[in-house]
Amino acid sequence: MRRLATYAALAGALLVVLSPLEGPLAAGNPDTVRAGAVLPGANLRGIDLSGRDLSGINLRGADLTGANLAGANLQKADLREARLRQVSAPGANLTDANIGNADLTLADLSAANLSGAIALLANLRGAKLRGLKAVGALLGGANLSRSDARDADFSKAYVAGANFRQAILTGARLVDVSAGSATPSQNWPLPAHFEGARLDGADFTGANLIGCHFREATLRGTILKNARLNYADLTWVQARGADFSGARLGLARMFSSHIENGNFTGADLTLTWLSGARLDGSDFSGANFETTDMTSASLAGARFAAGSASGIILSGATSVPNEIKDQP
Repeated sequence: MRRLATYAALAGALLVVLSPLEGPLAAGNPDTVRAGAVLPGANLRGIDLSGRDLSGINLRGADLTGANLAGANLQKADLREARLRQVSAPGANLTDANIGNADLTLADLSAANLSGAIALLANLRGAKLRGLKAVGALLGGANLSRSDARDADFSKAYVAGANFRQAILTGARLVDVSAGSATPSQNWPLPAHFEGARLDGADFTGANLIGCHFREATLRGTILKNARLNYADLTWVQARGADFSGARLGLARMFSSHIENGNFTGADLTLTWLSGARLDGSDFSGANFETTDMTSASLAGARFAAGSASGIILSGATSVPNEIKDQP
């Protein structure tokens, strides 16, 4: 009997030691949460870890709903499948962290650093991402719809299949971002969605946007210089003053779009659909045209290099410039 009692006592002690959800963690004691700790599945709802060094911590599947992580160091942390809804983490360091499949709905990551982080399939719907730095981050399939990512930096990030619908990305930097399919001839990986997003003043220089969806987005003054936009859907966009210079727009759909004073110098417009578009004041100098559809487009004040606009379909177009008016 004494031996059985001893075994029972040892078993109880082991349960206390091995269970990550018991004792101080359940009460949200910050002293138990530190750099390098292994706490998968821990209950840390509402805990205050602001300014703490949590580098390398394993919180996979943990519940940090409503937690305060402002200014915390979560470099190389494992936060896969973690519940981070409404977490407050402005200025947090998440470089090289893994937040794949994590739920960050309505989280505050303003001015946080996600550079090099893995955020595949993460849910950031409605999150505050203003001034976020996510250079080279992997955000494939992530949900950033309705997020506020003004002035955020996603340069060189992988965002194929990501959902940016109705997100605010004004002034954001998306230079060399990979958001589209690998080549114009294939539909994989799936392209990103920007429908209804506010992209005014954003910089997509050199970006892969093959097949991406921009329907009804605003792109006023947006820079798309040398971007690959083959097969992209730019129907009904508001893009006054947008810079498409050197962009590849072959087979892009730009029906009824407003691109007044746009810059299309040196762009490839092979088989591009611009029917019904407002292109007044736009510059098409040096652009490549081949079966480019400008049916019923408005071209008041648009500029074309003399003799270089053969191949444009102008049926029903208005205010056609003299340098292309008499071309067959």
